[in-house]
Amino acid sequence: MKNKKNIFIAVVGIIIVVSVVLMGFKDNYASSVNNSNFKANNQEIVIGAVLSETGMASIDGNNIKSGIEFAKEELAKKGVKVRVVYEDDQTNPKNTVTAIQKLVDINHPQALIGPTWSFLADAAGPIVEKNKLVTISPANTSEFVTTNTDYFFFGAPKNTAKEVETTKWIKERDLKRIAIVVEKSGWGESHIVPFENAIKNAGAELVFTERFNFSQNTTDGGDLKTIILKAKESGVDGILYTGFDQSTAVLIGKKQELKADFQILMATEIPLGLQKRGVVHITDADNMFALIPQDSQSFNEAYKARYNEYPGSYADRGYDSLMLLVSALQNKGNMNLKDYLKSNSSPKYKGYAGVYDFDQKGDIKDSTWKVVKIK
Repeated sequence: MKNKKNIFIAVVGIIIVVSVVLMGFKDNYASSVNNSNFKANNQEIVIGAVLSETGMASIDGNNIKSGIEFAKEELAKKGVKVRVVYEDDQTNPKNTVTAIQKLVDINHPQALIGPTWSFLADAAGPIVEKNKLVTISPANTSEFVTTNTDYFFFGAPKNTAKEVETTKWIKERDLKRIAIVVEKSGWGESHIVPFENAIKNAGAELVFTERFNFSQNTTDGGDLKTIILKAKESGVDGILYTGFDQSTAVLIGKKQELKADFQILMATEIPLGLQKRGVVHITDADNMFALIPQDSQSFNEAYKARYNEYPGSYADRGYDSLMLLVSALQNKGNMNLKDYLKSNSSPKYKGYAGVYDFDQKGDIKDSTWKVVKIK
């Protein structure tokens, strides 16, 4: 009897210890996701951030900013003093250039985060090169940014890496007739080849490819609504899609309105954010899926625990961008920051979007994605 009592007490003790450890893990995931040792500092680290806080790209710009602010709070807990100086380029390339030069002249940042979209990054290239200012652009890759400078690094996993998971999705869902629907942008266009390859690899048929215009009005999807109707009438059983917040809300609403039974794989975590914020209501029966970076869901839960709301797209990469730069600045020693980030021997920062091991184009080498069902 005594032995049974001792065993019971031991089991209860183990359960309590495990529960405490798991609770601690959950609470500290945001600060432990990386494998870098941050050091408390007396001298403030200054980072510039040129983002689109207003204008067409403002949703993404402000999402990135929210991730940066979360990271800054986490660093402050470690005794790391960081000042982020923001400039709003209003989604205007001319303002992007002016804002960067203003930061350089007045604030002397040690590195830069931004700009938000690819055409803004293209405008930033020459001024970044001129000032030898290491810049990480959280929402972009070299696949759709044409500027040529060694000082640009990209925080988004490459879109070509989506081919493998897209192929698996088509095969696992046993889809035969696929349509590609992308928004007219460099980012959207960069998905077409990997999507085409995935359809071919899965032995399915590409029924049509359509490009639609960006719409800021969530109630008027323009030609996107016509494309969704075309997909239903063409007997499509799967759609591979890219688009931003407004158009994605229109796409979801139109599919539900038409009671269309085709399945959709969205090459972005945007629909997950729309669902969590109550902008759309997606059920299991809607058969909608999203391609997301490996640890985006972990970031979302950590952000929700801190702010009691879910983040928007690219907030995880905004978080990673600041953490990465601070880690590199603290650990590079006498190396030039640019060379350190591209060095094969330097420690690699592990963030929510993956391991930031950069190739010579400034892209994440081993870009990884996973498919999740939205419900």
